[in-house]
Amino acid sequence: MAMTWAEASKKDALEAQETLLIESCEKDKAVTESIAHEYENRLADLDRRVVAARRLHSTAKRVPATNATSVHNGSTAGDGAIGRDAINATELIDFSAKAERYQNQLKGCQDFIRKERE
Repeated sequence: MAMTWAEASKKDALEAQETLLIESCEKDKAVTESIAHEYENRLADLDRRVVAARRLHSTAKRVPATNATSVHNGSTAGDGAIGRDAINATELIDFSAKAERYQNQLKGCQDFIRKERE
């Protein structure tokens, strides 16, 4: 059975729309892969820097996180009675690494949105 002109026209329009959707999907996939690759590279770089910083400060002792005038238990910072107000370098490294991971996630999302809108 032969197609009518209207049916052929609809078929051509649907095929054209399908082609556009496939091209759009491929473009979005390429953007996603690019952003994901950049994000993974930033995380790998962060991990290398964290390992190096931990190695450099592996023997760091705990130090007071407050100055002597703000200690509330009557001891001074030089007493050795640091207590829960103390922190060491590895804790600071871990905290900053966590913050930088969040920053990388945010940057990845922003990059994705920016590139998607191009």
